[in-house]
Amino acid sequence: MLVDGVLAVALAFAGVMPAIATGLLTTVPIGMGIVVPVVFRRKHPVGAFAAAVVIGGIQVALGVRPAAYDLAILVLLYTLAAYAPRRTSVWGLAVCLAGSAVGIVRWTSLGSHSVLSWLTIGAMLFAGPPCSPGSWATPCATAARTTRAWRTGPPGWNGSGTPRRGSPRWPSGPGSPGNCTT
Repeated sequence: MLVDGVLAVALAFAGVMPAIATGLLTTVPIGMGIVVPVVFRRKHPVGAFAAAVVIGGIQVALGVRPAAYDLAILVLLYTLAAYAPRRTSVWGLAVCLAGSAVGIVRWTSLGSHSVLSWLTIGAMLFAGPPCSPGSWATPCATAARTTRAWRTGPPGWNGSGTPRRGSPRWPSGPGSPGNCTT
């Protein structure tokens, strides 16, 4: 909790201090509401993510512009992917993507950009970088998930439950976790 507290303070400082300096004091409660759940993210990943998303929705509804404290939602999404069941984390990813799309529409003027620029923004928004935390459909993530499940095997398999490195059962070649190049 100490590390998460330090992370929360850093995010709060980076997002709230510029707001105080410019006199936008209405953003301080929103920033604190998004950052405080970071402290509880490991013990309660779903609750922390849900609390931050609700405050983020209020932020979008009130028209408060994004700030550095909004990075806490990405940290909470990563935590959701790491500590919650896959089905829950996929729903969390969908909520973040929908919130990003709503935020883009809310904070920009649709008439000021061409269709090509909106398609580019949408592609960057929904594609995501390969092998990043939270990207479940990439070849690297799929290979890591399947080989991790495959290697643990039934209890007592190969003595310790995992094959020895270099044995015929050890995964190798393209698509294995150690050889991911995408």
